[in-house]
Amino acid sequence: MAGTGTFGRVCLCRDKVTDKYWAMKILAMADVIRLKQIEHVKNEKNILHEIDHPFIVNM
Repeated sequence: MAGTGTFGRVCLCRDKVTDKYWAMKILAMADVIRLKQIEHVKNEKNILHEIDHPFIVNM
């Protein structure tokens, strides 16, 4: 596990075919829904999809 947050955790993963590493965020959707943070999570996804920076994971 690479880290944890309010809504889940981030794991370091490796693609078996390409041998490349990447981060996978695993959300606890029950908590997201219970805390009414669905829009917040969608906004985070959209921002990460648009941003291009060497220190930020791209999608």
